[in-house]
Amino acid sequence: KKKWAEDEAFRGGRVCSKRKGGDHVRRGHPQSEETRKKISESLKRRWEEDEEFREGMLARNNSTAADASVRARISATLKARWTDPVFRADMMEKMAGRKTPQKSEEHRRRISEAIRRKWEDGEYRDKAVGGMRRSMQER
Repeated sequence: KKKWAEDEAFRGGRVCSKRKGGDHVRRGHPQSEETRKKISESLKRRWEEDEEFREGMLARNNSTAADASVRARISATLKARWTDPVFRADMMEKMAGRKTPQKSEEHRRRISEAIRRKWEDGEYRDKAVGGMRRSMQER
C-alpha cells in the first residue's frame, strides 16, 4: 500500500476508484464452486447467443498476445519499472522465495536421457537448429 501511495497511477485515482468497492472483479481470490458454475453457464450461454461477443473474444485472443506493439509497450513499461529501486527491491524479494526445489540425481538423469533421445531424431534436430539459426540472424 505504501508503494501505491507513491505511484502516480494509483494516486491519480485510476486504480483507487475501482478498489473502493462496487462491482470490481475479485482477481486473485478463489471463487466458490457455485459461483464458478454460474460464471461458466453465463459465458457458455453468451458464447452461443451473442455472435458479436464470440467474434470479439476470438479477435482479442488471436491478436493481443501476438501483437508486436502490445509486446513492445509491455516491455518498455517493465524496463522503466525495473529502474525504480523500490520496485526492483520488492520484485527481487518476491522472486527469492520462488526458487524451485533441487531435482534429484535420478530425475536429472532421466531428463538428460530424454533430451539426448530427442536430439538423435533427425527431424527434431533440423527443426531446432533451424530455429536457433533464425533466432541468431534476427539479433
